[in-house]
Amino acid sequence: VLPLVLGKLVLHPLLTWFVLAIVLRLDPFWVKAGVLYAALPIAANVFVISERFETDSRPLAAAIVISTAAAALTFPLAIWLVSG
Repeated sequence: VLPLVLGKLVLHPLLTWFVLAIVLRLDPFWVKAGVLYAALPIAANVFVISERFETDSRPLAAAIVISTAAAALTFPLAIWLVSG
């Protein structure tokens, strides 16, 4: 569960920033929007898809709950980082 949460809340926004700012050289507005969107917690539709394809959805449910709780701290930090 921890790799899923760290990947989504830390690695995904960093990779998004790298691609949008460094590789594509987009306007700062779009870079900020993309990074903030990437910094959101794991979406509940991941659980629905997991249930649909009959995979083990218990770790995903835990990851969704933990990433949502952790995003209460990491998302404001992401806002602060992109606004500064």
